[in-house]
Amino acid sequence: MDNLNNLPAEIISDVLTCLPAETVLDCKLVSKTWRDLIKHPLFYKMHTNRLINHSATAAYSTDSGKLGFLALAQDKKLYYFEYVENHNKPIDNFKKISLTPPIQNYKYNYVGSFNGLICLRAVGENICMYNPMTKEYVFLPQPTINFYRIKQRWFGFGYLPSTGEYKVVLMYKVPKFVEVIVYTLGSGNGWRNIGQFKLEFNYVYEGHGVFVNGALHWMHNARARRMILVFDLADEKFCEHLSPPLVPIACNYLVLGVLGGFLFCADRHFCSVSRQYVSSDIWVYKKNNDNYSMKELDEHRSLGWSKVFTNVYSIPLAFTKSGDVLTYSLSFLSIYDAKSSTLKKILVPFKEQFCQISPHRNTFGSLKELGEGNAKTVESVKTKKRKSRDYA
Repeated sequence: MDNLNNLPAEIISDVLTCLPAETVLDCKLVSKTWRDLIKHPLFYKMHTNRLINHSATAAYSTDSGKLGFLALAQDKKLYYFEYVENHNKPIDNFKKISLTPPIQNYKYNYVGSFNGLICLRAVGENICMYNPMTKEYVFLPQPTINFYRIKQRWFGFGYLPSTGEYKVVLMYKVPKFVEVIVYTLGSGNGWRNIGQFKLEFNYVYEGHGVFVNGALHWMHNARARRMILVFDLADEKFCEHLSPPLVPIACNYLVLGVLGGFLFCADRHFCSVSRQYVSSDIWVYKKNNDNYSMKELDEHRSLGWSKVFTNVYSIPLAFTKSGDVLTYSLSFLSIYDAKSSTLKKILVPFKEQFCQISPHRNTFGSLKELGEGNAKTVESVKTKKRKSRDYA
């Protein structure tokens, strides 16, 4: 241990910034030298920047094969867990994310997660940015809009690596138009009104936007004409509508997501055996179609869509190190073998049913460092009890 402490501080710090955030916290217990290095304000910034530069979208370290996820349960409670490939317990570090007051005062919907920062939306349009690793949070100012008169609105959250900007997007429907406002974290500009847009298809779009390739995507699931709305986050304008792949008429609705850095579309239908909605086939959208054969392109209504998996019967989460696909459906996780088109369930240490699971990477990303001066730190229950005793 003395030999390690004798290394130059720059080398020790450089090594520690390469470690996962959870391991860094353990390293604070090694020695006073390491603790002081890790507690230095610049260390957390260096650690976060290194993770972001390594991969802005990856949920895991390629070397370790470990993937991190956030899971939103049916009762709106939020959990974190890790999948570890080739381990006797593939699901590890499963824990509930404690949303103590004032965050706990609301029931949130999960909007998105980038570089350790989670975007949560509550009833009444309370939007909270939260880092569960550092316990730092901030409530965004409420837009000056009378939402009681607006029934249709959609949210999205994304990160632009080229500028380092995190943006929250809110769209809401007004007569004959869709109005868009954008909040850029740390800009000091508040909510900016981008303008009113008359969309070619004035449909109701579902859920929170899926962010991939610099744009947010929303799905409209009317069987007469399904359509994907695309909003470019850098230019802050709508792109041409994207047609989803042609699916069987029996498909009840389509689900969007991200897999391997590409937009995917899964068809969902009701299974009378399991009494739940399941996915059969998965399509992936790639802008560059040069590698597709004419036969493949003829099979799809929209250029760029390619059916990559069949008989999945669950929602894809991420590729594993070995090239299989980790998937989920309500209360179970599975590994999908693309070569044999087979699905194998994973034993999980929880009984909760999850309505949404998304990749997440723990970091020390600071909301205050981004410029959110009103960011605060959630106090633990133990700290509050100790303070109450001190003031008694």
